[in-house]
Amino acid sequence: MNPLSSVCFVVLGVALWMLRKEDGNQFKYHRLIARCLALAVAIVTFAKVLSLVLSIEFKLDIILFREQLYLKETQSWNGMAPNTAFSLFLLSTTIIFIDKKFKDGKNPFQYLNFIVILIALLSMYGYIYGVRYLYGILSMIPMSFYSALCLYLFSTSVLFLRPYKGQMRKLIGENPIEVVWMRLAALILPLIIGYLKMQGENMDLYDKEFGTAIFTLVTYTISMILLGRKSSIQFKLRSTRKEIEDLRKAENERLNYLFDHSSTAIYIRDIKGRFIFINKRFEEIFGKRKDEIVGKTPEDVWSDGLMHWFKYDEESLNAGIVKENIESITTEIGKFDLDTKKFPIKHLDEEIYAICGMSTDLTALKNSERKIVENNKLIHSIIELIGEMVFVVDKNGNFILYNEKAKRITEQVLFKYEQVYESKFFYPDRKTSFPTGELPGARALRGLATRDRELFVINDAFPEGKIFRAIGEPLLLSEDKLVAIAIYRDITKRRMFQQRMKESESRIKDILSTIGEGIIISDKNGKFLQFNSVAINILGKGPVEIDPSEWPAFYGLYQPDGKTLYSADHLPLQRALRGETVSDEELVIITESKEVKRVLISAKPIRDDDGIVIAGLINFRNITEFRHVEQAMKEVEEKYQELHDFLDKLRD
Repeated sequence: MNPLSSVCFVVLGVALWMLRKEDGNQFKYHRLIARCLALAVAIVTFAKVLSLVLSIEFKLDIILFREQLYLKETQSWNGMAPNTAFSLFLLSTTIIFIDKKFKDGKNPFQYLNFIVILIALLSMYGYIYGVRYLYGILSMIPMSFYSALCLYLFSTSVLFLRPYKGQMRKLIGENPIEVVWMRLAALILPLIIGYLKMQGENMDLYDKEFGTAIFTLVTYTISMILLGRKSSIQFKLRSTRKEIEDLRKAENERLNYLFDHSSTAIYIRDIKGRFIFINKRFEEIFGKRKDEIVGKTPEDVWSDGLMHWFKYDEESLNAGIVKENIESITTEIGKFDLDTKKFPIKHLDEEIYAICGMSTDLTALKNSERKIVENNKLIHSIIELIGEMVFVVDKNGNFILYNEKAKRITEQVLFKYEQVYESKFFYPDRKTSFPTGELPGARALRGLATRDRELFVINDAFPEGKIFRAIGEPLLLSEDKLVAIAIYRDITKRRMFQQRMKESESRIKDILSTIGEGIIISDKNGKFLQFNSVAINILGKGPVEIDPSEWPAFYGLYQPDGKTLYSADHLPLQRALRGETVSDEELVIITESKEVKRVLISAKPIRDDDGIVIAGLINFRNITEFRHVEQAMKEVEEKYQELHDFLDKLRD
């Protein structure tokens, strides 16, 4: 064997050792080094073959042990044999592409290994049977027996290094290793027996006829033994395969049962697009029975409306990756929202043979999400329309919800509840600072409710300050989810109006107290709204919350005869509350001290902008003295008339 051939075998041996592990990122550098070593051998051997073809001198194979390589008999150098160089080039090429993946699962470079094995076997047969044409090419240096043996072993090692890929997968199939080794023995044993036959003839142990008979008998016996052993193994293999098929069938039935009772729609298609399997949920969603789908492509079953849904199958098959998408489809049953994951199904050698799709029906969930979105929009619209500032904060102080009016507290986008503290809060006296930790939102975060807390707030949005009525409420959404709700209502204008009303009421009271007539105002329910001091002096009593039917007896209201108690329904104030107008009606008031007073009352209704009676007003004045004077004048007039009549009689 040429030294360069030995070096090439050593280098390829190291490369094969580094390629012993196929998976794992930790071996990726080993695989890279192995390819580099094999590439170096391929370059050297290709250069050798090329030099022989072009008749160019190649000195690289005679550098090592140069003196021993010179053959004096032929006056030439014992360089690398051409068939050895060619075989090493093929062998190194197969090592370089040993892990290359092809779409159809085949590895055409394995055929190069079969060529190398054939060349090696022919060379070994040539040496054993003394046929130079089997191991030499013309007058060139022949391949050595040891080179042929190494090539045979190395090529076989490359094939068995990846036994589940390419042609080796078909060669081995489901056969046990023993069958494979018997196939190899069928190639080697005749070679050994032939060698022994020739050695016995050369040593004159027997003649050629006896040697041929022995060779035939031994070869036949070994063939029968191997054939019988293989038949026995194949019978066991068939029995085992049947058991496996039965187990696989039972397992498939169990899987089909589980898949059919799954809420996920499942289907499997082969690489040609035909359906292999679908479950019941798939039937329910797509409105087709299993016998209408299995064995057909989507184009054979559905119209173009559903074809886009299967486009990801081809993408997943071509890329060899998982594809996931969520989309709405409309089938014969209705509209569905499906979360679909599609992934290729592979053999042990990573060859893809089918595509599987698993779809989860999200229709109910999507409908719920749509309702939630609609409700959220409705809630946002409502809180935007209401006049209050609304805050909703989670337990960590993060804002979940707020309306545009709420931003006026800080005049910025709200994220954390602490931003509210940037405003200045005071008690209603507008002087004493209000503690931020006692604000309704802060209390609600601690699980405490706040009712009608009045605050005075100053910030950049309203530097003159605003008066708010605030409430806070903790809300436990779940066992571990607490949110705080705070609502601020701007009551500044109301407080200003109330202040003005008080001032107006005070002025009205001052005016009414200076009027010489009694003024009483009552609402529809008989509650006195105004009762001036003149009225108290005339009636001898102030306002008391009693039923209007008790007014005549309580205040001593009588008809002008001073004996008949006034009817409550006929009182001028009650008539005014019914919408009547009363002018100068006389009645008698008898106080608790038995003082008799005559008053003249006028009454009229008070109406709102819509003309509805909301209150009644009476004004009355004391005419007791006037009636006394009137009675005295009447008496004087009567005396005068009597005197006048008496004088007329005297004249007569």
